Amino acid sequence: MKELLISTMLLSFLLGCSSNNDFSDALRIVSATNEGTAVINFGEDENAILFEIFNNGADVLKWEIIKTADWIQSISVMSGTLKDGQKQAILITIDRSLLQTGKNSTIVYIISDRGSKELTVMATNTTQYTKLNTLPVSNLNTSGATLNGEIITEGKPIYIERGFVYSEQGMPTIENTIRKITVPITDEKNSL
Repeated sequence: MKELLISTMLLSFLLGCSSNNDFSDALRIVSATNEGTAVINFGEDENAILFEIFNNGADVLKWEIIKTADWIQSISVMSGTLKDGQKQAILITIDRSLLQTGKNSTIVYIISDRGSKELTVMATNTTQYTKLNTLPVSNLNTSGATLNGEIITEGKPIYIERGFVYSEQGMPTIENTIRKITVPITDEKNSL
């Protein structure tokens, strides 16, 4: 089961217009740490970050959010209307299983009738797949055989189960296996 981590980071998007209807600065972005920041960084561990959209103007503000990457799993509120001085909390959730290994970056567009901004959303995937070497079978006889393998790198996150699968097809997986044989995880980390 995936744990939902909600960051304590809170971003405020100030939306509004000046009295002379100059919309060039109508949409301002402010974070808890730095005015003018237009970045949400999920880093290596966060799955969800909460931010707010705020109408800093004197008129009703219509807005919508456009996401551009599949790994942004959900945005709790995609559009709305805000009266002057009103806020809307929004939760962005990402699906880490869809991230490419390394640094990922995309743009989320916040469009309003008082101006628009681009919000850069970043996340880092530090997943490293376990690497193994399947060694020759030994002690093969009519009553059994010894299957051998060597773990070259443990990967990250570390595996929770190890063993062998076999199938009538090449490249067996958990899904197409005839049988799965697990081996207890011991202190001897480089062999199965």
